[in-house]
Amino acid sequence: MNTLNFKTTGIVTGLYSEVIDLTCLGKMKIKRATTVEFNNRHQVWQVKVHDKILHQASSRQACLDWEHHHFNQDKGHR
Repeated sequence: MNTLNFKTTGIVTGLYSEVIDLTCLGKMKIKRATTVEFNNRHQVWQVKVHDKILHQASSRQACLDWEHHHFNQDKGHR
């Protein structure tokens, strides 16, 4: 399940998925928060934010699964 966070400014944050057609809300601007890249030297896939390694695994799918779980946790209302 994906969680979308709606701010009073009209900005929606969350993991993008095509399960819900967000284009019906208006023009979209999508910016990826992380990168998932293969580290040739260490022979692992890494999830990074601004060159900071958040997670690494031997498979890209494992990194994508971690990213999905990590950023889609219920963080409560702020």
